[in-house]
Amino acid sequence: MDVHTRSGFLKYVAGACDQIVITRRACKGVGIMAGKMVKIISLEDMKEHVSAWVEHKGQYVKYSVLPSGKVRVMESYSMDEYISYDHFVGVMSKFCPFTWFFVEPVFLPLRYDDLKAEAEKRRQSYNQNQQEG
Repeated sequence: MDVHTRSGFLKYVAGACDQIVITRRACKGVGIMAGKMVKIISLEDMKEHVSAWVEHKGQYVKYSVLPSGKVRVMESYSMDEYISYDHFVGVMSKFCPFTWFFVEPVFLPLRYDDLKAEAEKRRQSYNQNQQEG
């Protein structure tokens, strides 16, 4: 596996993206109030929402945050199922290699505008580093 750490991202390059099916029961107890400060380990700025992987209550949780302020739980995995953060990133990268995880997490409120601004800041930093070499 190849590991990239430019611009604060940790990325394991792996195989093709497979669809992950999560039951509602797997996501039980990981709901969070919009605006609460959380430990974000990944951001994806999508066309109609921002997806954020968060460490929350012993879980790795993927949230979808809409411009309206609505927050939905998309996926959830117990941190106990993984040896380390690197192990979680490696496993997730096999299922969806286009998701990039941070080397160092960032603490932000789980609000659309804050997440969108952080994603844009990181995208600009990444693009600048790519141009420099």
